Amino acid sequence: MSVRVSQNSPELTFEIDFTNDPTNSTRSWTDVSSDVRQLSYTRAGRNNELQRTEPGTLSGILNNRHGNYDPSNTAGSYYPGVKRMRWCRVSAVWAGTTYRRWTGLIETWRQEWPGGGKDATVTISGVDALKVLNLYDLDNKSYASQLTSARAGTVLTDAGITGQSIATGKTTVVASGTFALGSSALSHLQDVEETENGLIFADGGGTV
Repeated sequence: MSVRVSQNSPELTFEIDFTNDPTNSTRSWTDVSSDVRQLSYTRAGRNNELQRTEPGTLSGILNNRHGNYDPSNTAGSYYPGVKRMRWCRVSAVWAGTTYRRWTGLIETWRQEWPGGGKDATVTISGVDALKVLNLYDLDNKSYASQLTSARAGTVLTDAGITGQSIATGKTTVVASGTFALGSSALSHLQDVEETENGLIFADGGGTV
């Protein structure tokens, strides 16, 4: 079910994958638009060329009077899928065309009972597809000297990110050596980003 804010705005859809783990490339989307009370998001970016790219974020409030977003409710429609690191996406439909506006992972589900307990909601917060890179540890990995674009593609593939769109690099980075435990893929790609003076980000459909 999509939601139209006004006659001159697109229909918005909010979907969640309650089934697959974050590193699984398979998606099984459930439309929960009818439960959305409030939703906002930002896209990945940076304020100037001296800063590193920061992931985009999402926050929202969902109706939970039915208890479907309570992770302890075994009778809930989405049990046992209400957990951290579930994929979600925001889409907009305009003139019959669907546009992916934001795709990422839900980090928190906060249960709340406003109105003196007469209401039930869940407040969610999320971060875009760059979160997967931040979770992926390059421990014991090593890479040969290669173009920045080749390095980015190899790291993304190792992290399980199949949605890639990479411009051909102009700079060759040195061999990495063997990474130690706790070396995140995102941190390394931010170093590559600085070397190339490029920009790494996740688009609305989750492609990096």
